[in-house]
Amino acid sequence: MKWTVVWQPDARDDLAELWNNGPDRTAIRNAADRIDWLLERAPLDQGEARDDNVRILIEAPLAIYFTVSEPDRMVSVFDVWRWGHK
Repeated sequence: MKWTVVWQPDARDDLAELWNNGPDRTAIRNAADRIDWLLERAPLDQGEARDDNVRILIEAPLAIYFTVSEPDRMVSVFDVWRWGHK
């Protein structure tokens, strides 16, 4: 059973900015698609745990912070940046 992945407005806007201003649009699109794919299938197996139910996932050239709500089977991406440039 798949999980629902929601990109919060700030993260969605940041991703759009990275894509619009990046020299590597294809790499950004592929990384974002791969992030969605991974999180839809097994979010708790992705990345590393941080404080307060926050996880970090790196899928170069992107990195994200996200949270997982197991009862709702919902994943919330709340921050995205170009890996190595936070």
